[in-house]
Amino acid sequence: NPGSSPIRKLKDDARREKKLIDVTEGRRTRAILILDSGHLILSSVQPETISQRLAQLEEEQRNPASLILKNGEKGHG
Repeated sequence: NPGSSPIRKLKDDARREKKLIDVTEGRRTRAILILDSGHLILSSVQPETISQRLAQLEEEQRNPASLILKNGEKGHG
């Protein structure tokens, strides 16, 4: 829950240390990503959606040809 007391303390600490990145565009915070660098990212996107998008990016990096096919371009070679 992004409004719980421990999370609020994390947000306050990150804000004070200039490590808070708010990408909610004024919408309700639905997910908080905690990075290795200590940065916190506030997102209005559901955690499940973020997870699916990251998995899709990882798959596209393993198989770059899928990007070409998704964009409707023809393969070369």
